[in-house]
Amino acid sequence: LHKGAIGVDLPTWFNVQDNKHIMIVAQDPLRNNKYYGECYDAVISSPFGLHSLEHRQNARGGKMMDLLVKRLVANGYGIYLTDANKFFIYDHKTTDEFSDAHIDEYAEIMIQEIDIVKPTVIVCLGRSAERMCKKMGLQNILVLPHLSGTARGAIVRKFPRLGKIGATAENIADEYAREIVMRIQ
Repeated sequence: LHKGAIGVDLPTWFNVQDNKHIMIVAQDPLRNNKYYGECYDAVISSPFGLHSLEHRQNARGGKMMDLLVKRLVANGYGIYLTDANKFFIYDHKTTDEFSDAHIDEYAEIMIQEIDIVKPTVIVCLGRSAERMCKKMGLQNILVLPHLSGTARGAIVRKFPRLGKIGATAENIADEYAREIVMRIQ
């Protein structure tokens, strides 16, 4: 396409040895053309950039996801992170067109991931992830707002208590962990 970098996130598994696995499906491997506009190669990362200390400490999605994973692992769950859309190509419009054209391939990959992970629950973060899982006919999915700064309003609407105690990364991770664990029990 020669428009810019192609983002690819490698699925990441935490605490694989535990019996109860939670599969968290994020939206896509977003790449910012401000940094990668002249790059015409694939830029490999992990969901929410969790391989990077900088992303894990960042107050945006990376920090919230890092805290959420730590809370769930501390409670004895194995966490598998993946993306619904397997590639991010230049911008959202191009990515959406490409993803729609390759939905069957993405679904096949997701089915293979589910067969390997055998999740107790599948958590979809955001509408793109939800749409993908629903197109696949998946049952028992928990849909939560995407963990990002732009979704903060949706997060507070989903968890009104955050309006009182503050929508910090720590409090958001606590609310998400509580909601996910309640779904499993």
